[in-house]
Amino acid sequence: MKKAIILALALVLVIGTMAGCGKTGDNSGNSTTPGTSQGGTSSTTTPDSTSKPAGSGLVGKAGDTASYGTYNGKPVEWQALAVDLTAKKALLITKDCITDNLYNEGDDVDNTTWETATIREWLNGEFYSAAFTDAQKAKILESDIAPQSNPENGISGGNATKDKVFILSEAEVRQYFSSDEARTAKYDGTGAAWRTRTPGITGSSVCFVYPDGTINTDGFPVNRNHEGDIFAVRPAIWVDITPETESSPAQENTAPSNGDGTSTDWPDNEFTRLVPKPEIGTLAGTTGGEDRFLATITNVPEADGLNYIAACQNMGWSGDVTGYEGMRGFESVKDGYSLNIAVRGGGMTIQIIRQ
Repeated sequence: MKKAIILALALVLVIGTMAGCGKTGDNSGNSTTPGTSQGGTSSTTTPDSTSKPAGSGLVGKAGDTASYGTYNGKPVEWQALAVDLTAKKALLITKDCITDNLYNEGDDVDNTTWETATIREWLNGEFYSAAFTDAQKAKILESDIAPQSNPENGISGGNATKDKVFILSEAEVRQYFSSDEARTAKYDGTGAAWRTRTPGITGSSVCFVYPDGTINTDGFPVNRNHEGDIFAVRPAIWVDITPETESSPAQENTAPSNGDGTSTDWPDNEFTRLVPKPEIGTLAGTTGGEDRFLATITNVPEADGLNYIAACQNMGWSGDVTGYEGMRGFESVKDGYSLNIAVRGGGMTIQIIRQ
């Protein structure tokens, strides 16, 4: 794929043989700061795939993973890039790409910036509205998004913006990921390149990450995908990780708490009556709204999770278990509701949505 992209860049950008992979860029002008403060003390350790629910107070360090929101009927999986336990906020990025939408649609793209890009409008409009419940939206912080100029020739990144959802700059990709391998991501199960918001060496391109995790600072055109290759998007958000017990008012469908952010009882509502009460693991938290419910359970061996899925199947939820050892999934639709169960990393999430 990399050779094909390089050839396309040579033709479209008239820049000759590509030399942009893994270049060291200028890290100035790269802050994505919630509110008006600068991110605070954060951890940037290598992701350890520990599954923890965002917004419940249980995202404790960089590398923790979280299921937060849904897109196209599936939970959105995120990984923590930075955690500020003092300010109780965390920077999350989707574990994989969620769309191959163009960065900026149309023909008049010569002076594209993050501020004017159609992907920014889509992320903060259609995606934000569809992916999160009102309770989840309340946890997503508005961030000051600083522009970054191209590290090779100084092409301007435009004006600063304020956004709920954004994508990382080229400098932030270097800052928060410790290796090429850590940067790799997939789209629809296939390794994909993913775009940053930093301009390339022309105003009609942006820097991107190759499927192998190396970074290209020459850029690829904002209004096209290379035939046969995937250029996709990994949204990022800053979220409030204050434990539910410290929030006011309490969210609907939140089980009683014992005071340390963990729930002590399985709630009784229209959603929980559709599935068996889980008698396994530790109920870490439940959240929900008018049309959905999410429960996170820790200390769940895979065998117990599979037995719980079987119990759901016995209640009329049809479908097969997918995935592989260490990561199991189950999806089903019944009577106007969808059920999604994920068993991974010693934990389990149960999500029910009224369609």
